[in-house]
Amino acid sequence: MPVAKKPGEHVSPLSQSPQNVSVPLGHQAEFSAETTRVGTRVSWRHGDKEIRSGDRVSIKSVGKRHTLTVAAVTAEDCGSYSLHVGTTVVEFTLSGEPNENSNNDVKQVTGETTGNSNNDVKQDTEEARSLTGLFLTTPQDGTVTAGDDITFSAQVDGSGSIRKKPQVRWFKGKWMDLAGKTGKHLTLKETVNKDTKVFTFSLCIIAAKESFSGSYRCEVVFGDVTDSWGFNVSVIAKESQTEDIRAAFKRTRTGSEDAGELDFSALLKKRDSRASLPAEPEVDVWEILKSAKPCDYEKIALQHGITDLRGMLTRLNAMKKRAAPPKASAFLSRLPPTLQAMRGERVRLVLQVRDRNTEVTWLKKGKELRPSGRVMMEALGDKRVLVINKLSLDDDAEYSCRIGDEICSLELFVQEPPVRVVSPLDDQSVLPGQEVELECELSESGASVQWLKDGQEVCLSKCPRLSERRDGRHVALVIADAEEGDTGRYTARTTGGETACLLIVEEEHVSEAVADVAVKASDQAVFRCMVADETVGGTWIKNGEPVEPSQRVHVSHEGRVHMLVIDHMQPDDEADYSFIPDGHALYLSTMLGMIEVKVQFVPRQVPPKIHLDCRNKMLDNAIVVIAGNKLRLDVPVTGDPEPTVTWYKEGEVMASGEGRVMVRSYTGGSALTLQGAERGDGGRYAIAVDNPAGVDSADITITVLDIPDPPSAPTISDVGDDVCTATWEPPHYNGGAALLGYVVERKKLSSRRWMKLNVRPWAESSMRCERMVEGVAYQIRVCAVNPVGTSLPGEPSRTFVPLAPPGPPSHVTVEAVTDSTVTLRWRPPERGGAGGIDGYHLEYRREGEETWVSASPCPCPLPCLRVSGLSTGDRLQFRVSAVNRAGHSAHGHAGPLVVREIVERPKIWVPRYLRHTLTRRVGDSINILVPFQGKPRPKVTWSKDGEPLDPKQVSCRSGDTDTILFVRSASRGDSGLYQLRVEIDSLVDVVDLRVQVIDRPGPPVRVEVLEVSGCSVSLRWDKPRDTGNSDITGYSVDKQDTKSMEWFKAVAHVHRCSSTISGLVVGNFYNFRVFAHNDCGSSLMAGVTPQSTLIPKPGWEWRPPPFVPRDPSEAPSFTQPLSDVRAVQGFPCLLTCSVRAHPKPHIAWFRGESCVSEELGFRSLHSQGVCTLEVRRPGPALAGCYSCRATNGLGEASTSCQLTLRPLP
Repeated sequence: MPVAKKPGEHVSPLSQSPQNVSVPLGHQAEFSAETTRVGTRVSWRHGDKEIRSGDRVSIKSVGKRHTLTVAAVTAEDCGSYSLHVGTTVVEFTLSGEPNENSNNDVKQVTGETTGNSNNDVKQDTEEARSLTGLFLTTPQDGTVTAGDDITFSAQVDGSGSIRKKPQVRWFKGKWMDLAGKTGKHLTLKETVNKDTKVFTFSLCIIAAKESFSGSYRCEVVFGDVTDSWGFNVSVIAKESQTEDIRAAFKRTRTGSEDAGELDFSALLKKRDSRASLPAEPEVDVWEILKSAKPCDYEKIALQHGITDLRGMLTRLNAMKKRAAPPKASAFLSRLPPTLQAMRGERVRLVLQVRDRNTEVTWLKKGKELRPSGRVMMEALGDKRVLVINKLSLDDDAEYSCRIGDEICSLELFVQEPPVRVVSPLDDQSVLPGQEVELECELSESGASVQWLKDGQEVCLSKCPRLSERRDGRHVALVIADAEEGDTGRYTARTTGGETACLLIVEEEHVSEAVADVAVKASDQAVFRCMVADETVGGTWIKNGEPVEPSQRVHVSHEGRVHMLVIDHMQPDDEADYSFIPDGHALYLSTMLGMIEVKVQFVPRQVPPKIHLDCRNKMLDNAIVVIAGNKLRLDVPVTGDPEPTVTWYKEGEVMASGEGRVMVRSYTGGSALTLQGAERGDGGRYAIAVDNPAGVDSADITITVLDIPDPPSAPTISDVGDDVCTATWEPPHYNGGAALLGYVVERKKLSSRRWMKLNVRPWAESSMRCERMVEGVAYQIRVCAVNPVGTSLPGEPSRTFVPLAPPGPPSHVTVEAVTDSTVTLRWRPPERGGAGGIDGYHLEYRREGEETWVSASPCPCPLPCLRVSGLSTGDRLQFRVSAVNRAGHSAHGHAGPLVVREIVERPKIWVPRYLRHTLTRRVGDSINILVPFQGKPRPKVTWSKDGEPLDPKQVSCRSGDTDTILFVRSASRGDSGLYQLRVEIDSLVDVVDLRVQVIDRPGPPVRVEVLEVSGCSVSLRWDKPRDTGNSDITGYSVDKQDTKSMEWFKAVAHVHRCSSTISGLVVGNFYNFRVFAHNDCGSSLMAGVTPQSTLIPKPGWEWRPPPFVPRDPSEAPSFTQPLSDVRAVQGFPCLLTCSVRAHPKPHIAWFRGESCVSEELGFRSLHSQGVCTLEVRRPGPALAGCYSCRATNGLGEASTSCQLTLRPLP
C-alpha cells in the first residue's frame, strides 16, 4: 500500500490516495486521487522528475478528483511515482508484467515483394499474427556509420477492420514524436498490400549523425487496441582521419543540399594541378580569432584560406558564448518551495536580491499583485518583503517574484485553524414530549460540528426530530418531542476539541398526590394535585367520566398545581374522583364523602354526646391529611340543653376566631377547620362538651403528611476516572411517612443546571455515580422522597474532580549498585491521567519479609532515586508507584538484587584523535580528555616515558568516568610517550599516547654556490641541525642584488637541498639565503652564502665532466617482501610482493616445497615488478607457508609468508 509522508502533524489534504498498479506491458495504467477541497493543486512525479501531459501521458483534474493515465506502458514507465499536495507526499508504484507474445521469435518480413505467391504471404501472415499482437514484423536494432542511411520497417495486420486502418507513430526516447521532425534527415513511408491487408510502415534516416543515437519506439493504435515496440539505433563515427577544420568553410564544386549551410565553394573553380608546397605546421586558427580584434577577422581569414566569413563569425560567436561564464542569478536567497499558515495569521515572504536597486514584481497565480489594505510590499536594502495580513482561504495560491526573466516561486497553503470549545455542553434531564437544546459555544462562527450519541454519529437528515441551530458562535442540537430513546451521552466534536453531556428523558410523575376529603353538606370540597412540571396538563375523572365544569364545579391549573373545587356539597357529589396527567399512564384517585347529620329528638336534660362519623377514621380516631390541603372536621354534638363545645390541642384550649385554624360551633355540632395544613398542625386534639346533664369528650389524632427535610450534604469517596461514591445521612424529619428513597443530582461546577442520576427513587443511602468526564469539577446533592413528594435539595457536596490514578511506572531498572546504595531509574507511566503525576513513591523490603519500607519521606519528583543507608549483602526487592491527587498507581517491580558493588573491569576508551600522534606547537596548551569505565572507582595513574609526571608542569584531574591531562604552555620537553594506567585491584588497563610538540626549524647550514652558468646559479645546502621536532617540508630561496640590497623571493618551495636560480643580470653580484620550513612554519633565521657571487659576461666555456654509461644489470632483490595473510575459507585471497631486477627475472611460487604457479587453484601475475599469487577458494588444506622465488642470470632471491585460514563464521 502507498504510504503518506508527513513532514508534520496536520490534516491530510487527500481523502483518497492513489494505489499501486500492475498491468501488462503495452496496456494502459491509470492512477486516481481525491482531495478534500475543490481546486487543490497537485503535482505528479516519476522518480525526481515532474510529469507533464503529453502524447502518452494524460493528467486530468475535475473537481476534487485528479487522474494520471499512462498509455501503452513500457519498461521505462515502471518504477516509483509520487503525488505532491502541498507538504504531503504519497508514494505508489507502477509494475509492468511481461507480455507473453512479445518474447516469441517473430519471422521478419520485409516490405519488398518477392516471387512468393499470395497464398505463401497469407500463410506467413497468419503465422506471424499468431505470434504477436498487432505487429507482424517489428523493427530491429540497427547500427549505421555517420553519414550513411538506414531504414527500419514494421508490418501490421489490418484485416480486423474494413474501414479503419492502423495508426502508427514513431517516437525517439519517451515523448519526442518524430512526425514533426521529418525533412532532410528523416522520412516516414506507408504501404499496404490490399490482398492480405498487411500495412508496412518505414522510418528512413538519411545521412545519420552521431546525435541520432538512442532508443526509438514504434507505437500502433488499431481501434481500441494499442501495441508498441522499442528498438535502438547506434551511429558510429567515421574512421579518424587528418581533418582540416578550415575545410568545412571552403567551397566545393558539388552544390548539394548540405552545401547550403556553410559551403559555397561550388562557385569557385578548382585547379587540377597544384604545386607541391612544403608542409606547414598546423595552426589553430580559432585560438587566433578568439584573441584577435574584430577588425582583423577578414585579414586572418584570407591568410588561412577561410572564404565563408558568415559561417566563421557564427561559429566564433557560439564558441565565445560557451566559453563565457554563466550569468549570476539575480537572487542571493530564494523563497522556500512551500509555506503553510493558518487562516487569520500574518505571513512575511522575504528574499534577497543581488542588486539592491533592482525593481521586483510580485505575482499571484501568474497575475501581478497590487498593494492593498492587507497586502504590503517592502524594500529593505537588498531584501524584498511581501506581507499578507489576516490570511483567508482566497490567499491559498502560488506567489512569485520576478526580476527580468528570472522567477522565484512559493506555494502558500492556508489552513483552517482548529476550532476550540469555549463553553461546554450541560447535562439535562427532561420529560417526554419536551424540546431539548444541547448548546455549546465555539471559538469561531460557522465552524463544522460533528454530533455523536453514545459514540455513534448522529445523522440530522435522517431524523426529522433532530435539527441544528446556529447563532453566531453558539451551536445547539435541537431535539423536538423528546422520547425515552433519546437518553444517552451526546458529544459535539470539532477540529480542535470536543465536549460531552448526559441527556436523560425520564417518566413524568406527580409531586403531590390527592387526599381523600370528607365534608359536610352544602360545604365546599377542594381537591389539590401537584405535578412535576408546569407544562403538564391533566383531566379530572368522576366515577370513570370526565368532570365537566359548571357553576358549582371549578377546575383550575396554576403552575404545577391542579385543583378541583366543588361548592355547596350535595349527595350526588359523593363519588370516586381521579386525576390523569396528559400523555402518561398515571392514575391518582381519591374519595369524596359527605358527612350526614342525624338529628334525634330526645327529651330535655339529655347528657351531651359527641358523635364522630368520619370516613377517614382510623385506629384511635386518627385522621391523616397532606400538608397544604384543607381539613374541615365537623363533629355532631347532641344534648339538651345545647352543650358547650371546647377544643383542645395537646391539652391547651383552642380559641375560636378567624384565621388559618378556626374553631366554630353551631347548633348541633362543632367544626375544626385547617386552611392549608402545615407540619405543626399535627398532633393530638380533644373535643369536650358539657351541659347541665353531663359531660362528654373525645380524642382525635391528626397526622399531617409533608415532604421530608433535605438530607445532609453527601460525602464523596472512591473517586475514579469517571466514577465516584456518594454517601449521605437520612433527613431528620421524614415528613410523617416512610421514605421511598432518594433522588441524586449532579452538576458541573461551571454549569448551573443540575442533572438527575436516577429516575426512580434510590433506596440506599449511598450511590456509585458513573459516566463523568475526567478532569472536570463536579458537585452532588441529594433529595429525599416520601409518598407526599420530594424534599428540597440538600446542601451540595464538596467540589471534586474525577481523577484516576496514573498507570504503573515501566522499565524499572537498577542503574548503579554500591555497598550501601542502590540507584534505580524508571520510565513515567504511559497514562498519566488528567491529574498528571505529582511524584513517585519507592519502597523496598528484604527477601522473605512482608513489610515494605519507604525509601523517601515524600514522593520523588524525578523518575530516578538513589536509596542510601543499606546494609551490604542484603537481598532486596524494590517497587515504585506513581502518585497524584487520585492516589497511588499499580507498582512496577525490580529485583531481587544483592546490595554489593559490582566489580567492572577497567577499560580505557581512547578517542579517535588520540589514536595517532597528537601534535601541538610550542606555547599552545595540551588538553587531553580520556574516558574510561570501571567499578568501583579505579585508580588512575599518568606517566611519561616511564617516569612520573612533574606536577609543576603537568596537571592531572580524574573523575569517576574520565581523566584529564592539561599543560598550560607546551614546550619541546613535553614531547614523548605518555602512559595512562587504570587499575582496580589486580585488574589493569594501560594505554600509550604519543604527544609531539613542534617548533620552527633552525636555518639551513653550509649554503654554497656550486656553479655559475650564464644567468643561472646552482646552490646547495645541508639540512638544519634543529628540525623543530618535525619533518622538514621544504625550503625557500631569496636573492639579493648588491646594488639595491633588497631581498626578493627566487624560489618559493623546493624539497631538495639544492636549487638553480635563473633570470640573474649579467655583471651583478648576488647574495643568496635559504629558509627551512616544517609544519610549524619557516625558520626565523636563514642560511646565507658566505660571499657574493658574480654573474660573468658571456664568453666563458663550460667543460662538462666526461659521461660514464651506467650498467643497468642487477640481481633480483625484493623491495617489498611478502606479509603474513589471514583469510576466510572459501573466499579468494591475494599474496603480493615487489621485486627489482634486470633483466626481467623468472617468478615461481611455492607452497612448502611444491611449485603452485601452474596449478588450477592458483593464478600468478607479474607486471611492473609486482608479483601476485591469487589463491582461489582456499580450503583448510591450502594453509601453510608460501614463498616467491625470483631468478635471472645474475642471481636469485626469495621471500616467504604464512597463510592462515579461518572457517566461515
